[in-house]
Amino acid sequence: MTERTGRKSSPKFLSLKYKSIRPNYTKKYHTLDLDCDIKIFKLYEERGDDWSSISKEMDDMDPIKIRNRYYSHIFKRQNRIKEEIKAREKAEKEKSVSKEG
Repeated sequence: MTERTGRKSSPKFLSLKYKSIRPNYTKKYHTLDLDCDIKIFKLYEERGDDWSSISKEMDDMDPIKIRNRYYSHIFKRQNRIKEEIKAREKAEKEKSVSKEG
């Protein structure tokens, strides 16, 4: 066990130490827009709060980030997202009808 030396650790030192402990962990920056919100919302309705399985469908985005996005943004705007889903489905049906006719 290491003993405390009383010295302060710099942010750079702590960053390097963390990377040595978890070398495969890299931050993945994702911009979350309405399309991502809709995908998260649909997956949440299918799978519930199994954030790790949802993250696999979202290009291995961090499950904690998805959970935070859901509860801080999507959950509060469910009605708006449902309306957007209906509008997109309606637009797709109209496109398919116009292609057939």
